[in-house]
Amino acid sequence: MQDEIKPYLNDCIAAVVLFIQGADYKKGTRYWALNALGSIVLCAEKKILPFQEDLLKLIFNIIQSETMEQEVKGQALSCAGHIAASCGKEQFPKEALEVFTKFGMECLCGEKKQYELRETALSYFSEISKILKNDMAPIFDKVLEQIVATCKSEEGIKSTTDKKDKFSLDSDSEEEEIVGIDVNTNFIDEKSSAIHCLGNMAMNCIDLMLPRMDLVLSELREMSTYFHENIRYHVCLSYTQIAFGLLRHYTGQDKLNWKKGLPVMVPLPDKVQEFLRQVVYPHYFKIFNDESNKEVIEKTLECVRDLADELGPGAVAEHVEGIMSTLIDLLDKKAFCQMGGKDAVAAMAEDDDEDEEEDEDEDDEDLDHDEIILGNVTDVIISLSKVFGDSFAEALAKLGPKMVPYLSDEHPKSDRLMVIGCFAEVFNNCPAALPVYFNDYIAILLNNSKTKDSGLNRNCAYSFGVLAEKNGELFKPKAKEAAQAVHMMHQNSDEDAAKDNCIAALCRILASHHTEFEAADNDAIFNQIFTSIPFSGDANENETILKFTMNVNTQSPDKLLPHMEKITLTCLKVLTDDSCDEIEESFKNLVGKFIKNVVMNSGEAQVQQLQAFEGQMSAAEKDQLAKYLNSQ
Repeated sequence: MQDEIKPYLNDCIAAVVLFIQGADYKKGTRYWALNALGSIVLCAEKKILPFQEDLLKLIFNIIQSETMEQEVKGQALSCAGHIAASCGKEQFPKEALEVFTKFGMECLCGEKKQYELRETALSYFSEISKILKNDMAPIFDKVLEQIVATCKSEEGIKSTTDKKDKFSLDSDSEEEEIVGIDVNTNFIDEKSSAIHCLGNMAMNCIDLMLPRMDLVLSELREMSTYFHENIRYHVCLSYTQIAFGLLRHYTGQDKLNWKKGLPVMVPLPDKVQEFLRQVVYPHYFKIFNDESNKEVIEKTLECVRDLADELGPGAVAEHVEGIMSTLIDLLDKKAFCQMGGKDAVAAMAEDDDEDEEEDEDEDDEDLDHDEIILGNVTDVIISLSKVFGDSFAEALAKLGPKMVPYLSDEHPKSDRLMVIGCFAEVFNNCPAALPVYFNDYIAILLNNSKTKDSGLNRNCAYSFGVLAEKNGELFKPKAKEAAQAVHMMHQNSDEDAAKDNCIAALCRILASHHTEFEAADNDAIFNQIFTSIPFSGDANENETILKFTMNVNTQSPDKLLPHMEKITLTCLKVLTDDSCDEIEESFKNLVGKFIKNVVMNSGEAQVQQLQAFEGQMSAAEKDQLAKYLNSQ
């Protein structure tokens, strides 16, 4: 939803501010309006900057108000944290940071039973750790002390008793107590927020955290077997964030520039590898082997994916056997969470109509979680293929047969969509594996290209493009049939993202196999490509178009002249639009050079058009454009 909401920021913010400020609205309305505002800020990211001053004034007035409810003040503080993280330290007023931090400390060190207020304060400190980093030193120990106290606390859990007559022939017999547990959900939320804050502080303030690491790891070990699944998940996430923090400490870099393939060419620092070996992976594998809650499994898979994406092959090569075993068990639906948990619940269920309805709800929930687990499994597989490259072919030989059953008509369309997308990404990252699967896979694509499902069409189109680009000889005899299938999917799709992927697929097919088409068909596809840009549904596919454009420019530059306005708009979008954030800086620099060397030398009319487009940009967008135009 991030990219989708940005064009509507004015309206969204105006709506929630109306509910926050309205004198006639009750506490609950203001509370949820502030909650919604926090979500909007998270989605808007740096686009929230023009609204920052007014929103901070609103939040300040709420916090300073003597009549405003504490829960509402807490949500306002949480929003302030989100704004700070989105805008960055340089853009966030120092005075505002001081005021909100002081209030946050008051909330955190106040009455212990104000769980919700403490939760939002912890959320605030979690967010500002992202911008303060080691400048958090003056308050670091106090925040950590409160986090540890929250982890140790059991204040929100109370024993409950129910008096019941003990069986006896004597009517004066004593009663027997049946003991239960009453859990305050706000208390659990505070605990989750504390562990989440701990992870963020470890990642962003690692130099401050290292001297306290024994204490931190001790608390996380204690919490790792907690009865509530949210706590167990956040422990797993915190371990992962500590690994990222250690990398920053020992390399001095926020991001590791790893290289794909085996053997590992960019090894991790010894201390990072030691932490992964001794703490992180033993914890992951214990969860995969012993955890019955599927939500925790889902989140742990996300952690494995993030480790691979951020740290590269050095983070997974040593542990790939265990990861593979887990993925195969989950694909076979033989993992502990898929085998044992449901049986245990069924054994405890009573045989009445109400419980049957509950069982049906549980079955529906299981189906939802199974779908999410499949999605996360395929994400991990994609990440492994990304870090191992062609070295992943051996692993795919084991995983491929386990994924194929999900492509049958017996499985829901969502399963087919995810697995087709997974295979496409794997072949893109590991083209060495493609010949083994090519014939079967293209048959599957052709079979699934006849629907009106935009999601399925998007992944099928992308897959055709990958096949065309990565194995020309095998694809060549299928080029016309594939192009026709992609054309039909474009017509049958309602969503822009699907249409964009169809055009990008035609672009890849034409780039590699234009000799397979008649001249008239070539021209028709060429014109369709350039009349469809720039893309907004899948903005990162604009890179595909511009790579094609640059290649055409080296061979037949005159062919581009009728489409130069659209090409210019696409270049500007890639350089200045946040929706193109996955496009590498190195390519954006090439686009900047293309504007200078080609667009600006295409005639006076085109230069004036470029200036007109630039005149419609915001100051921030103009700065972005200038950065790439001036790059060497």
